[in-house]
Amino acid sequence: MRENVTNVNAFKKEIETLNMLNSPEIIREVSYNLGNRGMPTDKALDMMKLLFTKTQEV
Repeated sequence: MRENVTNVNAFKKEIETLNMLNSPEIIREVSYNLGNRGMPTDKALDMMKLLFTKTQEV
């Protein structure tokens, strides 16, 4: 609620794009590049589903 509306909308679009691509490798690469950590494929997909669901609720 405190974030800039433009940033929130940009984040939502990125999550929607990643969800549509449904590519564990891309999700894992983003996670590694932004978080400096590796992630198993199943966890990457679970994280993507969670983020997509949460961004659709707001």
